[in-house]
Amino acid sequence: MSLPPETPTPIPWDSTYHAPVLVTEVLELLGGLPTILDCTLGGGGHSAALLATGSRVVGVDRDPAAIAAALVRLSEAANAGRFTAVQANYAHLDRIDALAGVRFDGILLDLGISSHQIDAHDRGFTFREGAALDMRMGEDAPQSGAELLQTAGEAELAAIFRDYGDERRAFRVASEVVRDAQPRRRGYSIELPAERTRDDVARRELRRARAHHVADCRSHHHLAQLRARRIRRGIA
Repeated sequence: MSLPPETPTPIPWDSTYHAPVLVTEVLELLGGLPTILDCTLGGGGHSAALLATGSRVVGVDRDPAAIAAALVRLSEAANAGRFTAVQANYAHLDRIDALAGVRFDGILLDLGISSHQIDAHDRGFTFREGAALDMRMGEDAPQSGAELLQTAGEAELAAIFRDYGDERRAFRVASEVVRDAQPRRRGYSIELPAERTRDDVARRELRRARAHHVADCRSHHHLAQLRARRIRRGIA
């Protein structure tokens, strides 16, 4: 008799907004501390886990959608005065009035973007083609990604790709973006023209083939020289 397929055990800290992956490590370090500052609230997964250990949590996030999702999820703790959400940038903690004079026993930063931000088409973080490149983490950002691409020059784009994206071919990518034949498309998630991609691959394969050919020729030439020496010495 075949056994029914196992149903995956739901992880209590996951949500449709985001699934935090470091809950175990966070609880080992911070669980049970009286007051914790969660600087990257997101969907509230880490905060929910910390609240379950008896901690009081203040959550900070730039994204108003994250604040709204966390307040719904953690409404019981918020009503009990154990959870507070603050819409702000964690880089400016010293400027947040709600945190003035407050001391914390632990501070958490889980840096990066959430799965919700990637999945939401209108946020502009998606890899799907045709999405407007908004890419702002919060309403306080003065310029969208689309506006930046429309106005920035090649050198500025190359610096952004290199410094913030660790892109080794930053200048090449910036050059391709700037010389796109349809500048209006720069405001949307697109791939660089396929023929350029194919050309790049073809050139790389050709260089690799030539390098192997040269190496083989040198190896055969070296072996031939050794064999000729051995024959002259009468040992072959």
